Amino acid sequence: MKRTKINFISFLMVLVLFACSPQTAVPVGDPIAETLAAMDLEATHIALELLKTPQAEQADLQTAETNENESSLDLDIPDCPVTVAENLVYDTEQIKITVKSLGCESFSDPQLLFWVENNTQTALSLRALDLQINGFMMTGVFDASVPAQSQSMVALRLAYDALEAAGVETIQYFEFNLGIDESQNWSQSITTERIRVNTNADPASPLAIDREYTLLAEREGIRIYLYRHENPTQDTDVRFYIIVENNTDIDIALTALDLKINDYEYEFSNETHVLAGLKSVEELSLPENQLAINDIERVDRLVFRLQVMRKDTRTLIFNTELIELVFEQP
Repeated sequence: MKRTKINFISFLMVLVLFACSPQTAVPVGDPIAETLAAMDLEATHIALELLKTPQAEQADLQTAETNENESSLDLDIPDCPVTVAENLVYDTEQIKITVKSLGCESFSDPQLLFWVENNTQTALSLRALDLQINGFMMTGVFDASVPAQSQSMVALRLAYDALEAAGVETIQYFEFNLGIDESQNWSQSITTERIRVNTNADPASPLAIDREYTLLAEREGIRIYLYRHENPTQDTDVRFYIIVENNTDIDIALTALDLKINDYEYEFSNETHVLAGLKSVEELSLPENQLAINDIERVDRLVFRLQVMRKDTRTLIFNTELIELVFEQP
């Protein structure tokens, strides 16, 4: 604020000096006129130099109180309610990966930040395999690859809506395997051991709060629910999530088949993996381009069946009957 004031005063000085300066030539031989003209010229030069003075030099003219006031105007970057400790999670001669921090760029985009040192001759891409947060398996996507012979920060981005669907309000821990892929021709891939990243959240706090779900199936120690999440950013103003509780000692895979939306048939290609003893939250992704073709702006009716298999052998565990869900107009 004070720097702006100095510049403004200086500018006024220049205007006043120019306005008050003689508009005609200085009379030759008049010592008083020559002295005044010289003083005007010198003051003008000083004012102009002040306007050109770098900010770093002008800062010397400000008091300590002014500096303190200016520091309060710095942009505030929102912090997450919890933090993680910096931790080296993968270390070889050619590749080093360090968990740096947990960032909250916006409410819809929490992200776990990694510093990656790539000393190989090829670019690297990362994947979070079998990612779970607070006991819920969900999808996380890394936002960038790391060029050969370089170091850079990459972010594991999470879906805020998925966290909300799971009832996770405070992240207590992440657990995953890192897939490290040579991203030029995908000829080489490394999978790390299981990595756990704890936050500083109170371990006594609940992992998730209860949500009101619609029960779709309960068989063989497996419960499957649907969660309908209002979301005005979607073309249909809603998102659907499949919640699975795997209370068995085997890893399972689940997919939705014979999907119909408002009596139009669609293909659903996503497959959800749920490790033994865990839960999962996975969006039932609706093909928005096909919805637009059929002029569907609101989902009034969903029809599908669920298929559950062993993850390792692809052996069928069970198929459900067709499930029909009708949603009333608000």
